[in-house]
Amino acid sequence: MDPVQQDLAFKSMRNILPRKEQQILKIFDQFSNTRITTDPQINENREQQIVRMCRERLEEIRSLYLEQIEDTTTGRRTWIFAKGIVDIFVNEAWILIPIRKVLDAVNQRSSTTPTSDDIEIIYLCLLWTVALFLEKPSLFKALTSVNAFCVRLAEVFLIGPEIFCNESINELIGIITNKFLIESANKKMLKFQLEDTIAGLDAFMPFFADLLKCFEEFSNGNENFCLIILLIIYLNNSPKINKLRMAQILWSLQRNVVRQMNILINDNNEKFVVNYFFYF
Repeated sequence: MDPVQQDLAFKSMRNILPRKEQQILKIFDQFSNTRITTDPQINENREQQIVRMCRERLEEIRSLYLEQIEDTTTGRRTWIFAKGIVDIFVNEAWILIPIRKVLDAVNQRSSTTPTSDDIEIIYLCLLWTVALFLEKPSLFKALTSVNAFCVRLAEVFLIGPEIFCNESINELIGIITNKFLIESANKKMLKFQLEDTIAGLDAFMPFFADLLKCFEEFSNGNENFCLIILLIIYLNNSPKINKLRMAQILWSLQRNVVRQMNILINDNNEKFVVNYFFYF
């Protein structure tokens, strides 16, 4: 962006940016303005640790979504959304945009093995996602479509086991799946229609077919991978979906999906797993 364009963007930004993007910019400011306390006398629980780690790495996280421009007159610098972020806000899963970018980058390379940078980007993206949900759950839910979020999160599993078997990433996926996705799905907020466009995809069904294929090839029975698939099938509340038909896809003798599933039932997922999965 040349200096003239930067100056114009800076002066018009406040009038152009929709309310939603302004809210998100403020979220970054609020996180950065919060003091980090590391009192050794205070015993943090795991959720508090995650929020603190997010604040400690906020500048790296911010760079995944934003870029700085400078007013050529005053020299003042401000943050705006990076190219490609605002364009797909309509999908309402803005916070997981880095996952889609990594997936696209991996698919375009000659080697489909994720790099250490890919792993770090996904980790920071999910660290920010979980921390924001824990700190500001009402705002998080107001700015997020459950359907689009579920698809974007599931794309982690398309990238490969190098990503979702990473211990830190797997933990974060588990937290947001149990605390946000399962809770939302139990409230009948998860609705997928096979031919509908969603999260920038032309149709949902080809994506789901790819997800099942990847599960068979390299899931290693990953619990979070299992839960995402079961959520999509059994808690899909779309009136146009035949759940029994969807379940038949899962249980088909031509597929090696259910035989690989290994789910530890806990307080967060017990109702879902027992009432839905075993019911069918």
